[in-house]
Amino acid sequence: MKWFGAFLYLIVCCLLLEVIKSFVAKQEYISSYFVGTLLICLQFFCLLGFVLFLLVSFLMKKIRGRGSWAVSLTIVLGCFAILELGAAWMLNRPSSIPSSMKPAVYYYYDHYNTPLPQFNVAAAVYNKQLFYTLRPDAQFRYANLEFDNQYHTNSKGIRDQEEALIRPAVICLGDSYAMGWGVEQAETYARHVGKLSGLSTLNAGVSSYGTAREMIMLDQLDTSTLQFLIIQYCYNDLGENKASIAHQYKLPISGEGNYDTLVARQRLLDRYFPGKYGLLLSQVGLKYAVNHVKPIFSMQQERASGFGNEKEHAAAFVDILYHAPRINFRKVKVLVTLLDSYDHLSCRFLDEVTRLAAQSPYAEHFGGNLQVVNMHGLLQPDDFYELDLHIRASGHQKVAERLWQQMSGKSSDSR
Repeated sequence: MKWFGAFLYLIVCCLLLEVIKSFVAKQEYISSYFVGTLLICLQFFCLLGFVLFLLVSFLMKKIRGRGSWAVSLTIVLGCFAILELGAAWMLNRPSSIPSSMKPAVYYYYDHYNTPLPQFNVAAAVYNKQLFYTLRPDAQFRYANLEFDNQYHTNSKGIRDQEEALIRPAVICLGDSYAMGWGVEQAETYARHVGKLSGLSTLNAGVSSYGTAREMIMLDQLDTSTLQFLIIQYCYNDLGENKASIAHQYKLPISGEGNYDTLVARQRLLDRYFPGKYGLLLSQVGLKYAVNHVKPIFSMQQERASGFGNEKEHAAAFVDILYHAPRINFRKVKVLVTLLDSYDHLSCRFLDEVTRLAAQSPYAEHFGGNLQVVNMHGLLQPDDFYELDLHIRASGHQKVAERLWQQMSGKSSDSR
């Protein structure tokens, strides 16, 4: 009866935490997500701790003939410490992660352990036209579990030298893939393209920019001697592009207060607390195990989700380019490539762009100077980080070589 009563108290406690968690989730406080995460850990700590305490007490009675709640509690806390240290060790050695645990680790990484540089006060600042840029004329470090890189920015708040802003012949636009998330500055494909071509090349990629913001960035750059414009697309560009089209190609930008809120929220999410690794990973792993038997838990934004409607993506993208005032298609060759997670590279987005570009009124406007460069089949899984969705230095080198083949007319891959 004693254990049954303790079990009832446990259920009441977990239900109370669930009510609090539901209430917090509905609020728009800066700390809502962080507090919700703490409550999830506390719930799992109570449930797992009760089971472990019961098991340890039972074993002690079997072995010693009597139990001690103090000893049992000490052993249970020791188990939690081992769990936390083991999870931390595994996360810092991605190659050691068993294949059965990878879905849970990926979910943990995406939801609880991806610091975003655009919401780091040392790395980025608010911009009323672009929402944010990297911090101008700055040096900062961006590190995650699998990489640790130095950034140097110029006066425009992009990751390149100041002299690269002067009459560039090649401009690379894009999001974190173009910016070089996960590699050093000299290892980005923009830098490699410059070396291969001998042309002055500017890397204007900024984390999470969609095509609409990339066109706004282009408006701020010197295009007087531009020969090649390289645009990197990612599946999460669609929302921004559709918003721009819905507002007559003028992307609505949130105010500085909203940006400050996101910065404060990111600062909270980056904080460590005891149990962040072990408890979060364990509860996510348990949910995946249960869902494998019978889908019960909603695991949103899983990596297995598809690219989406390629025709919708391509239609919005081509429409944005058609209305971009600073691209002179009579003088500039525009190369479009897709860089995204490995599974998304096989989508038909680039085929749809090619199809639309050949139709009126786009065909007359582009004049044959909009070409696609497909990286599917070129980039392999080992060109991507194990936990992170971005490409390693080897991937940037391959991307640059294929782009240069297309620029120089030596590539047969223009699909």
